[in-house]
Amino acid sequence: MNLTALLSFTRTPHPRYITRRQCATREQSGDADIARRWRKLFVCLIAPLSPVGWATIALCVCSFAFFPWLGWQEILACGLTALLMLLTGVALAMGNTKFDASMALSDHHLAIGDTLSITVTFTNAGKRSTTKAQANLCLGTDTTTFVIPRMQSVQQHQTTVFWNAKHRTVLAVGPLLACKADPLGLIRRNTTLVKATTVCVHPEILMLDTFDIGTIRDLEGLASKRIVDDDLEFHGLREYAHGDDIRNIHWLSSAKHSTPMLRQFEATNRADIVIGLNTDAQGYATAEEFELAVSIFASIGVSCISASQSLIAYAGALRLNTCATVDFLDATSGIAMSQESSISTYIATMTQHGNDVSAMLTVIGSGETDEAVTTMACALPRQVYRIVVRMRRNASCAISHCEGYMVATVGALGDLPRVMGAIP
Repeated sequence: MNLTALLSFTRTPHPRYITRRQCATREQSGDADIARRWRKLFVCLIAPLSPVGWATIALCVCSFAFFPWLGWQEILACGLTALLMLLTGVALAMGNTKFDASMALSDHHLAIGDTLSITVTFTNAGKRSTTKAQANLCLGTDTTTFVIPRMQSVQQHQTTVFWNAKHRTVLAVGPLLACKADPLGLIRRNTTLVKATTVCVHPEILMLDTFDIGTIRDLEGLASKRIVDDDLEFHGLREYAHGDDIRNIHWLSSAKHSTPMLRQFEATNRADIVIGLNTDAQGYATAEEFELAVSIFASIGVSCISASQSLIAYAGALRLNTCATVDFLDATSGIAMSQESSISTYIATMTQHGNDVSAMLTVIGSGETDEAVTTMACALPRQVYRIVVRMRRNASCAISHCEGYMVATVGALGDLPRVMGAIP
C-alpha cells in the first residue's frame, strides 16, 4: 500500500464506539424514511378517489358516527351499503397497469383537409400479465377512448387513431393515459404513459409565381428573371439595336456572327420586406374573414421566403420565425384574434424597422375605417414602399392608389395572384 492510499484510508468505527450524535442522526433518518413511506401510501390511497368516492366515504363515516346516538337501523344499513360499495370499487379497480407505450405520428405538419394517423403501441415488459384497462388519448379539447386488452408478458398491442384536420390550429396530441376504474365510478386510477406533443395545421396558402414588390437594384443582391443590359450576372447575347450602348458589344461573338451582338444580364435585386397582420378582433367582421387574412398573410410570407428575400413578419406585436417556410407556417398556425390588441400597438411594432427595409405590407380586416387605414399608412415611414391589403369577403378585388401608398382589396384567396401582379 502506497503513501496516498494510507493517507486516504478511513477506518470504519466499531459499533460500540458510535457517538450519541451519530445515533440520533440515524434515528432521524429512519423516522423520515418511515414518514415518507406512510405519506406515499396515503397519496396512493387518496389520489384515485373520485368526487363520488369522497361522497361515499362521507356517507359511510356519518352513518357509523350517528348510529350510536340515533339507533336507527336505516342509518346502519346505509353505512354498510356505502362501505360495501367502497370495498367493491377497490377490488374492481385493482390490477397491474404497468404498460410501456409509444406513440408514432404520421406527420407533425399538416394542411387543412389532411388526415393525421396516430399509432399507439402498448407493451407488457414485465413478468406478470396486465389487466384490461381503458386508454384515453387527448386530441386538443377532445378525448379518444379505446380499450387496452389483457396482455401476457412481452406481449404487444397496437391501435391506430385517425384525426381529420378541418381548420387551422396547433393540436396538442396527448397525454396518453391508462385508466382503471370501477363501474360505480368511485375509484379511478390514471397512469400517464406518453407525454403530449404538438401538431401544426397550416393555413390554406396560394403560392405566387413572382414576388418582386419593394425590390431595389443591388449588385450584391440575388439574380432575378428580369433581363437588363448592364449588371453582373451574365445571361446571353442578342443582336444590336439602334440606340444600344456599344460598350456592351461582345466583339468576339460579333465577329463570328458577322453582326454586332450585345451582352445581356440578369438583374440583381435586393428586397427587405416587413409584413404584418392586424390581430385586433374589432378589425374583422367575422372569424372567416380573419382566417382569410391569415391565409393571405401566410401566402405572401411563404412567397417571400421562397424567393430568398429578407423577411420580417409580425402577427400583432408578436414576431414570427421566418428562417424557413415550415417554421413560418408553424408560427401562423397558432395566430389568434386578440381582444387586447390595438391598431396603435400594431403600427408602433411595424414602424420600428422603418430605416432598414424597402417595403412594408400590412394585412387588415374590413372593420377598419378609411380614416384608420389612412392614419396607419401615413404612420409608416414614407421612404419605403407601403401597401395595405384589406380583407372583404366576397368583394371584388381592387387597387386604390393613394398619396404615397396603395390599398388592395381582396375578397378571396384566389384573387391574391391577380392583385399582387397588378401592383407596380
